[in-house]
Amino acid sequence: MVGDVANNLVYRATLRPNGVTLVANRADEGHEFLASNDIWFRPVQMANAPDGSIYVLDMYRQLIEGAAFLPPEFLKYINPVGGNDRGRIYRLAPIGFDPVSVNTDLSSKTIDDLVALLEHPNGWHRDTASRLLYQRQDRSAVPGLVRLATNSSSPQGRMTALYSLDGLGSLQADHVLHALNDQHPMVVVHALKLAERFPTSPTLVQRMDTLTKHPNPVVRYQLAFSLGGMQSRQRVITLARLAKKDSADSWHRLAIQTSLYHGADRVFELLAADRTYRTTRHGQSFLLTLSAQIGAANRSDELAIVLKVLQELPDGDATFAKRLVETLVAKQTGAARERILSAANGKAGEILAAMMVEAKRIVGNPQGDVERRVQAIQSLRLAPFDDVAELLQKLLDHSQPAAVQSAVLKTLGAYRSAKVADVVLQGWRGYSPSVRAEATETLLSRAEWIHSFLNAIETVRPYYGTHRSPQTTSGQEHRCPSDSPLGIRSSKYESEDCQRISTIITAPRRRHQRENSVQDGMFGLSSLGRRWHANWRRPDRDSKPWYGSRTPECARSES
Repeated sequence: MVGDVANNLVYRATLRPNGVTLVANRADEGHEFLASNDIWFRPVQMANAPDGSIYVLDMYRQLIEGAAFLPPEFLKYINPVGGNDRGRIYRLAPIGFDPVSVNTDLSSKTIDDLVALLEHPNGWHRDTASRLLYQRQDRSAVPGLVRLATNSSSPQGRMTALYSLDGLGSLQADHVLHALNDQHPMVVVHALKLAERFPTSPTLVQRMDTLTKHPNPVVRYQLAFSLGGMQSRQRVITLARLAKKDSADSWHRLAIQTSLYHGADRVFELLAADRTYRTTRHGQSFLLTLSAQIGAANRSDELAIVLKVLQELPDGDATFAKRLVETLVAKQTGAARERILSAANGKAGEILAAMMVEAKRIVGNPQGDVERRVQAIQSLRLAPFDDVAELLQKLLDHSQPAAVQSAVLKTLGAYRSAKVADVVLQGWRGYSPSVRAEATETLLSRAEWIHSFLNAIETVRPYYGTHRSPQTTSGQEHRCPSDSPLGIRSSKYESEDCQRISTIITAPRRRHQRENSVQDGMFGLSSLGRRWHANWRRPDRDSKPWYGSRTPECARSES
């Protein structure tokens, strides 16, 4: 059930399994389960009652929104807190419901009574009894809990007993092992979660390995998560088996990945060695994902395994091998990427070299498809900077499409070379305002590039602009804090110089803000219109600002 406070109703749905997820379908065709013509009816929550009915909590307010979220002109006509002295609780029960007197005070119950309540058909009683057992911390409950966990006819009772044993610090690996053999899949799911308490238990790991054949996908899904907490070499083999069985499903792939902080290389090797799996679409997709994960982790031993697999791939897998190399370094920048590329010898090195030749050919064709050229520019990140610096500088020319210039700046930002600043600054005069904004963002991303940027500003002032900020006020002082990236140079600047640098850096942002202000006029001047525009952008405009959030310390007093 879902309370719909805006429409004054309670919606009811039935749930059906759909793989590892659930699908909700309307339960009451043609009408709502509960609806009111009282527009102050605001059902905000439901609760399971001890007598088996359902409590509905009605906030009962004239408005859902608070005063802070309403246009000021509205407040003259409405009371934004109308109903804050009211509220209702409804009890929902089926026709013919016979309310019986239920003892809701369980604090006087004995330990044995509380243990027995763990298999009560009503969830309120189970939850309350479990809470009281935990609060009392009375170990005399352990024998009864063990019997309940192994012999109860209620799957909820067996599961709750296991958690109660864990709460008392008395859960043992044998209790979990027994639950892993339970006939009810949800008991097995919770037993897998509890198995993580015993990461070195060989018997649990062996049993978990057999669960890769369990018919219920939710069990296998939880198995993928729980294997990440086990400390055994067998877990890697089990994860590889799960991948072969379930990696066509995105949820299972993600679960397996979360358990591969260590061991991704071994799973990658096992899966790549299976030709049948390697040639399937989902198999290649998961191997590429693992390759990217291994590259991001940047551990030498794991990288060596991927490069070894690349070396052993047959010639028929050349296209796939190329994509593996690309994903291996896709999320790396600077020294980390150079480290991986330097290890790419043999066949991997040949693949990389061929990729660079093809990328340069595509990029160098000014009549080619822009989207394809952008993708090729992104691939150039895999090459050493000195090999592509001249080409990238040419691609920043004002005659190139803006998308190409933007891709070049992103690619340049992936390098750590001090020469990047020279490449970016060389074509500054021909940049459009939006490209200058992105170029500024790139230059501000590394300390050495910031200094090059400031050197250019100092040397050729008219070239980069010298106008004062329109926000500057007479007598306002601008200082660069000594602990800022520019602090070591602050003694060289008078306050006017620091303000001028701030103006140059922040001008693209202010221009973007002014253009946004013009666009806001489309919706009027009310705060409601401005909020609507902020949340629902026009489809013909980029949803991201032209300029990022990094501002030099010396510019903050001006903002």
